[in-house]
Amino acid sequence: MGNIYYYKKRHKYIGHLWQDRFKSRIVDDEGYLAQCEKYIELNPVRAKLVDFPEEYNFSSYCHYAFGTKDVLIDDNPLFLSLDEDLLKRSVIYREIIRAEMML
Repeated sequence: MGNIYYYKKRHKYIGHLWQDRFKSRIVDDEGYLAQCEKYIELNPVRAKLVDFPEEYNFSSYCHYAFGTKDVLIDDNPLFLSLDEDLLKRSVIYREIIRAEMML
């Protein structure tokens, strides 16, 4: 514990050591929300953990793109607005993510 106090005093650090590590912001614009969702779904691909988003097990991609049931996911209203039919919504979602991958 002494090292933390030394570090904080030496660097004039105020608050707990990890306070600025994570931030949250309110997303109140649908366009920005869509960009955030695409970014999150494609993060494992960009990080070269997988070649395709469906290969990453800790993602909502398979739920939205293929209708795979996941009790941890509440459907995103933006996803629900893509189409009334679940199969059509899933196809549209896959096309949106695929198009983003091509950029």
